[in-house]
Amino acid sequence: MAQQHAEINQATLKPRPVVKPTNSVTFQTQLVRARIDPTLPVSDVVRQLCLSFGVTDPPSYWELRANENGELLTDESLFRFVRDNISLGLLPSTLSQVQALRETILSVDTPSPALKLALFQLQKRVKDPKFAETFVDQGGLKDIVSSIGQLEGNTLAYALGAIEGLLEFTCKNEQGNPVVDSQVILCHGFVQMITGVVSSRSSPINITRSATSILRYLVPINFQVVYSSTQSHPLLMDRVVERLKSEEGGEVLHSLLLINSLISISSEGTKTSEILTDLDKHEIQSIIEDLMNRPCGDEMRKALLGYRFNIAYAISKSSQSFVDTTYNLSHRLLLLHIWDSTGLTDVELKVWSKDIVRTKLISDEEELKWSVLGLDVSHSAGRNKVIWKTGKLGLDYLHWFATNDRAAFASLIHKQLRAKPSERCPIGQASNETLDHLLAQFSIHDISPGQTITSFVLQLRHIYSLALQFFLRMWEESNSMVDERGGEDDFRRVSEVVKFWIKEIFTVGAQTPMIQSSGLQRAKGKDYSWVEKMFRESEWSELRSKMRQVGEEEREVLDNIAIRDLTSSILEQCQNFVQEQRINCLLEGAWFKHGALTGPYFREPTRDVPRGWTFVRLAPNKHFLAYCETQHQFSAKPTIDELSERIDLNLVHEIATKTAYPIISETFDLDNGSSKIEISKRTVPSDLSFSLLVGKGISVLDLVALNRAQFSEWTDGIGYLLGRSPPTQTQETMELIKHLTEVGLKLRLLDITGEEVEVPDELPIPAPPSNYNFYFADPM
Repeated sequence: MAQQHAEINQATLKPRPVVKPTNSVTFQTQLVRARIDPTLPVSDVVRQLCLSFGVTDPPSYWELRANENGELLTDESLFRFVRDNISLGLLPSTLSQVQALRETILSVDTPSPALKLALFQLQKRVKDPKFAETFVDQGGLKDIVSSIGQLEGNTLAYALGAIEGLLEFTCKNEQGNPVVDSQVILCHGFVQMITGVVSSRSSPINITRSATSILRYLVPINFQVVYSSTQSHPLLMDRVVERLKSEEGGEVLHSLLLINSLISISSEGTKTSEILTDLDKHEIQSIIEDLMNRPCGDEMRKALLGYRFNIAYAISKSSQSFVDTTYNLSHRLLLLHIWDSTGLTDVELKVWSKDIVRTKLISDEEELKWSVLGLDVSHSAGRNKVIWKTGKLGLDYLHWFATNDRAAFASLIHKQLRAKPSERCPIGQASNETLDHLLAQFSIHDISPGQTITSFVLQLRHIYSLALQFFLRMWEESNSMVDERGGEDDFRRVSEVVKFWIKEIFTVGAQTPMIQSSGLQRAKGKDYSWVEKMFRESEWSELRSKMRQVGEEEREVLDNIAIRDLTSSILEQCQNFVQEQRINCLLEGAWFKHGALTGPYFREPTRDVPRGWTFVRLAPNKHFLAYCETQHQFSAKPTIDELSERIDLNLVHEIATKTAYPIISETFDLDNGSSKIEISKRTVPSDLSFSLLVGKGISVLDLVALNRAQFSEWTDGIGYLLGRSPPTQTQETMELIKHLTEVGLKLRLLDITGEEVEVPDELPIPAPPSNYNFYFADPM
């Protein structure tokens, strides 16, 4: 027992192990070695260290950072810092630094060198997201904006650099949209000041570079405010385009990004045409081509690809937008400008148009003018409606064609009027037809972010001019005529030749070895001058002969019984595929403008105040449509359970088209980025309207689609569900099925003809490149 007691005493008398410190911490000139518990909050660690160093300031004024790289110690990184024995420093916290900088900026007694140094430090510190966020939350951005008018030289450059950094790193949410206080950043004086700096040729490069970047960030916040400011500085676009030729890469990049932002945001509003026209005046396309041919970094390459996509997307949106030359003043003015370019007086109009009045039912002088221009005019509700197959884009392009060289356009019109009525080419319809062929060739109607876009899209306006002149020349060379009884056989014939030649030029001609020096696709040796030569030197007889040859070769293949059977099988598969796709569109649901019925149709009113928007979705069982009517669109699509109204498809007998007009005339508010309602004054049925009828003339739902694609998807999708025969009505669906069938047939024929091809066992390995001065193509 005594021995056991002695052993216990010896055990208790052993010295305890020494606790080793985990980290060394410095504060000013002091150094301590501390053992930090990794389970504690960082705020507790800071508080205990402040006590150890005898700091009297509140612990919130201090923070811990790694001495080696300045990384901030957080609750998430505390365990790693302790495990790796990282040396720490007790430094002023972000909040205290922000307050000190704000005091320096706001103090009227701050000498100029001290203010310059503070802004220089701020320009660097805003790259830290936490610092930038704290700076904005404490009102620092407002401080800089309010005092920036008194700054100049490098001090101004540092201030603009700090604002640029704040917008870039801290003022974006998950969607990438700025969330800074718009009243602060969009105050009139600040926007005008930034626009003035960008417009000035005398501004130093370090100032204009940051100002251009800031203006780019302001565009998505409120396009209308920025656009109005740019209009008060007419030289702004001159300077921005001019800087694209600069040798300083940053200046070029920021200028291009500003242009991209203006085009991208304006494509959702009404200013796209003005911006693109302004850019075209500065011959920006040739500058972009030069930039594409230079070696460039990733940022510049993506900006160039972004520019090409933005141009294509803006063209696509414009081609699908509705044209109303009756009630829309801007549209009507464009049409009147086209007429003014003819140079015809009222007396000349009456003399030259006697044959037109005699051969056509002309209701008034206005319709007579549009007939002279060769436009397609329809009558509805006592109004003359000019039909634009290619939307607002077609109106803009014909306006540009007429006003760009008024003398040539006037000469063209006079030449047409001197010919016999049956020999006159309808210029307006030829313009629409030509532009539609080009849009189809470049796949502009269904543009998507991942789509490869040819560089010829950047010169579409000039290519359109060449193609339209080619159309008119083909009409003359072929001695084409318009049937006075309304037939258009010759017009269709010439249109098919133009379509064929466009396809030959831009499919065969552009499919050549590509230069990948900057990751941008450009056809080797196939530029605008080559395209111009193809349009100007081709003759009618040669093209018709080539068309016949191609047609005979295709018929020889298609006349084969096996090929006909294969085509029939593929056609059925394509029809089923399109049917499934159309019905899937109904299941996903979509927003429509609410329609007001016209003509012989009737619907009982459901409310005193009409709503502007209707969301419709097909139920999963495909037996009924659910919908709701609202005054505004919502970003999130309502679920089937959130839709209060129901329509049993078993009760629907027919889909009637061109039945209603939209009760709203505006669909997008650029000031706040949301939809708004304005009661429309037009009573002419829209080409995109349709109604579901349950009896003779009795409608249960009246909708106006937002574009031709949506109209086609929904009318044909509902038609499939109703078992309509034939199942397709719209031209878009029939062309899609035809295109898919042709592609499917070609692929199957390639499979068949490739069965006997010998595949080599080993492929030759090419020699390595002589240098590495190249880039791989970006999949986007």
